[in-house]
Amino acid sequence: MSRNPVGEILVRAGLLSKTRLDEISAELPRSGPSRLVATLVDHNVVHDRDIARTLSLELSVPWVSLAHADPPRSVSSLVPHDVAERHCMAPVYVRRERKGPPTLFVAIDDPTNEEALYTVAVFAGMAVRPVIAPRSEIRALIARWYQRTVPQERPTLPVVAMNESDLEELFVLDRRAAH
Repeated sequence: MSRNPVGEILVRAGLLSKTRLDEISAELPRSGPSRLVATLVDHNVVHDRDIARTLSLELSVPWVSLAHADPPRSVSSLVPHDVAERHCMAPVYVRRERKGPPTLFVAIDDPTNEEALYTVAVFAGMAVRPVIAPRSEIRALIARWYQRTVPQERPTLPVVAMNESDLEELFVLDRRAAH
């Protein structure tokens, strides 16, 4: 697999040239594809809606609009504010099925960010599934939700470094939630 699959998807879609991707990637710290998405959007290289649509189609991950989203507080409380900010993700809803554990759906600008999804799964204590949303809508939703909540009382952890066994455990939780 390539070092930056999101960048390659955007190049194939014609949203970014390979040369420009290489230039931007060389300037980024090795913090993964989410930094690439943030940099492209923050520097007006690619519009966040175009990135969301392209990734949704290419990765077969649902795309949602968060313009009028207002999930219950019980959902937003599953992810601490600093974790939501750090990973540009917002918990959207919890799906509970009769059989099996619940699944938390999170809006994220880069659904390939496995470390972010794993970190949220640890905090939420349940399997996590991504849905794609434009970065600007996620940021607006985070600002709306977390300004109205009381400060987080539980401590948060730094980004969780994953190894292969951690990733496999996350996939096992995900498969259990799917059944």
